[in-house]
Amino acid sequence: TPGRTPPPVESMDAIWTAAEAESIAHTFQYALVGSGKSAAAKVADFLAMTQADEIIASLPVHDTARRLHALDLLAEMRDGLARKAA
Repeated sequence: TPGRTPPPVESMDAIWTAAEAESIAHTFQYALVGSGKSAAAKVADFLAMTQADEIIASLPVHDTARRLHALDLLAEMRDGLARKAA
C-alpha cells in the first residue's frame, strides 16, 4: 500500500499468503542484519557475487529515527568498503 510504512506486527502468519512468505524469504537472503562488521562482509560478498556497481537500499522501517540511523550505518559501511577498495 502506498504511504507510510505500517507499524510492526507480532506475526505475519495470518496476514500473508504462502506465495508472499516465499517471496519475502527469497528477498531476505540479501538482508543486512547483525553487526556492522558482519553486514559489511555480506555486502562485500554480494558485490563479489554480482559484480554490481550500484546498490539500491530499501529501508521499510516504521520509526523514522531508526530508519535514519540505518542510513547512517549504510553510509559508514559504504565509506569503509570504498577505503578498502582504494
